[in-house]
Amino acid sequence: MKPASYPRIPPQPDALQYGIEELYLFQVFDRASYVARFGLQAPPFDATRRVKTWFDSSVAGSDLDGGVSYQVIAADNRGFPGLRTIVMSAEEAATVNLPGPVNYEVRRVQATGATRGGAPVNPVYLSLESEARQLRDAVGTGVVVDEGATAMFGTVYPSDEPRRMWALVVEGIAQNVGVLLNERHGAGLNSPGAWKVEGGLVTWVPAPPPVTEPLDRKPAREVPVRALLANEVLEQGRFAPVVARTDKRQQTQQASGWFTAGDREMLRECRELLAKIASRG
Repeated sequence: MKPASYPRIPPQPDALQYGIEELYLFQVFDRASYVARFGLQAPPFDATRRVKTWFDSSVAGSDLDGGVSYQVIAADNRGFPGLRTIVMSAEEAATVNLPGPVNYEVRRVQATGATRGGAPVNPVYLSLESEARQLRDAVGTGVVVDEGATAMFGTVYPSDEPRRMWALVVEGIAQNVGVLLNERHGAGLNSPGAWKVEGGLVTWVPAPPPVTEPLDRKPAREVPVRALLANEVLEQGRFAPVVARTDKRQQTQQASGWFTAGDREMLRECRELLAKIASRG
């Protein structure tokens, strides 16, 4: 499935107080939950960018000079939570940037009933013709030949075996394609690296281990939130900002006999009325 994430207005919780995550417009991910949701690995972590746990597919491919803006909850310079606006490029908005290593899938080689000279053939030596030609194109040189098609000790394949003992010949040196593919995917399917050709020998050079954790202490990109409703206020909780429902608070205060905001308003009106009566003598 192609990863996709679109803004969704979450419903208001039926609670006196709740975390700001109840206002998030997007699902947040780590590497494990991204794989669980989409069946694909998240892109490799980019240590030059801030951590970003959400993405917005609605802006993918947008060409906005001023970028895209979102409303988030963040602390001001005094440490009090509030709503503020952040701006970023559409490219950044449309992608996650999750720390942690990419867990590449292991290459599995299917067993075979092929034989050569009456002996079983190791399936690692087998590959599809399409794989052999793709390898040649990736290397950028060479000729693809079937090294199993020989007059003596030729390879015998079962009728349901589409693979052959393809080889890539560069400068007169033949190397088995299946073995080269096993080398190429040694760190996992489609792991990064590059082919090198030297003296007719083709070798796979894995990319250096990537940086998988942030290089600085910049906080992760805040998650966009919906607008606060008329009966919601932001407050600083014990450990993090929270949202409080003023209607629920008033109901609780009334039920418990507390002095409510309505009581204060009534008291204010009474004081103003008494002051007018006193002024009349």
